[in-house]
Amino acid sequence: MDKIIIRGGTPLSGTVRVSGAKNSALPLLFATLLAPGVHHVGNVPRLRDIDTAEKLLKILGADVVRENGSFAVDAGRIQSVEAPYDLVRTMRASVLVLGPLLARCGHARVSLPGGCAIGARPINLHLKGLEALGAEINLDHGYVEARAVHQLETFEAGIMFARAEGILSAPETMHAIRAAIDEALVCKETGEAKTILFNHSGHGHVDMNAYDAYLSGKLQDYEYPDALIRECLADLPKVG
Repeated sequence: MDKIIIRGGTPLSGTVRVSGAKNSALPLLFATLLAPGVHHVGNVPRLRDIDTAEKLLKILGADVVRENGSFAVDAGRIQSVEAPYDLVRTMRASVLVLGPLLARCGHARVSLPGGCAIGARPINLHLKGLEALGAEINLDHGYVEARAVHQLETFEAGIMFARAEGILSAPETMHAIRAAIDEALVCKETGEAKTILFNHSGHGHVDMNAYDAYLSGKLQDYEYPDALIRECLADLPKVG
């Protein structure tokens, strides 16, 4: 459809039911991946993007029941952490599964979205936000590979590098060092030969307080328990 032609001059009367907003419904549907259990989302509009979101949730392993504009999503068993190109290319909002999958599973692989009818809309803000929270982000053959690296493992890598090279790393760089060490350990076990390249950049702020906490044994990893995630989700505004 290229245009809508409205011929006026006739008084309008009647009742129109206002459906939920697509841009509100999609993040809520993908947020159900954060915690196991059955999550209910109501007043969801009937649109192609909603159909795509339902397909993507099912591919990832969720059980989805859809009836009269309401969704019941059981995210108890996440069987995949990959959002494939065939689906993501049809809906840019598919990138919203990246954060929930990373938080829930510690790993996510999401295809870069395709073009957009209203112009270029890069996802760099999503990736920068996740990196700021401690995620390791890599681009590989058109896919975003994201991994959650625990603080203790990251600082361990930073200390090892500082002792070997005499350079104290900023947090962003420590994630790359940790990833390189992990790849090297895998190669050692499998006997596979790899060349691992990473750029030891100088940007970022060195958090000396965090280093001090790590060296004194006070720094701890923290993972949100499922019960707390469900409690936070329950505080979200009700839709429908």
